[in-house]
Amino acid sequence: MYLIKDYLPPVLTRSLRALKNHRKIYSSFAQAKAACNSEGFEGQALVDMVFFKTQQYREVLKQKTISSLSIPESFLVATIAKMNQSHIRVLDLGGAFGAHYFFIRNFFPHISFDWVIIETSAIAKRGSELNDKNLSFIAFENIDKTQLGSFDLVLTSATLQHVPDPTETLEFLLSLNAPWLVFLRSSFCLDAEHFWVIHKSLYSDSGPGPKPEGMKDGLSEFPFALVSKQIFEKKMQVRYKEIFCISDNSGLLEILGKECIGFNRLYQLQNSSI
Repeated sequence: MYLIKDYLPPVLTRSLRALKNHRKIYSSFAQAKAACNSEGFEGQALVDMVFFKTQQYREVLKQKTISSLSIPESFLVATIAKMNQSHIRVLDLGGAFGAHYFFIRNFFPHISFDWVIIETSAIAKRGSELNDKNLSFIAFENIDKTQLGSFDLVLTSATLQHVPDPTETLEFLLSLNAPWLVFLRSSFCLDAEHFWVIHKSLYSDSGPGPKPEGMKDGLSEFPFALVSKQIFEKKMQVRYKEIFCISDNSGLLEILGKECIGFNRLYQLQNSSI
């Protein structure tokens, strides 16, 4: 089968790619959000899509027939293996309905997990329907650091790109002083400051696995931050040392005229006894 792009001359192909990557740049989350035409991650249709996709994924994992691992999945498996602990308490910032938890729990059945997800109020409320005693949810607006306790691992996957203030969120993660901190499907810009664009995606692009049969798809829009590499690394180096990094563009938006990179990174708390 041939695709239309097979018949396009290289010059036109490059022009179409450039058009796709040409996005209006905003200097703040608020500016980008005001230009969006959907409820973003709070939209009920999107929440339903991710919830039912996660339920479907959970059942697939029970069959223990994973054909292959993505780069972020492999990175997370390597992280858990490196930690070499029999019990791990995880803070998963922006972890939706726990796809990482269900995946890792099935991959490491000999390890007990206490998995805490911080999410939007709509997702946190719906998450209780999953009925798993080792999986709990907290809404962003209900975070009380004095009540969170300590964590062995702080995990975030493609989340700094979607919060109103990436610097403030990063500082919150660092303040937890977890021995291990992992960033999956993250991205940098090489600018001195963060900037935002609007990202448009289908509901079915969010969450693990294929769209459940019979569910109606739709289009969502939300602000997407390109986090400044300079700001990120300056904050990280105060308390953490980088253990390893793998390039990964799965959480990256290419922006015309901007140099951006995607990655997975594992950090360890400096002077940690582990």
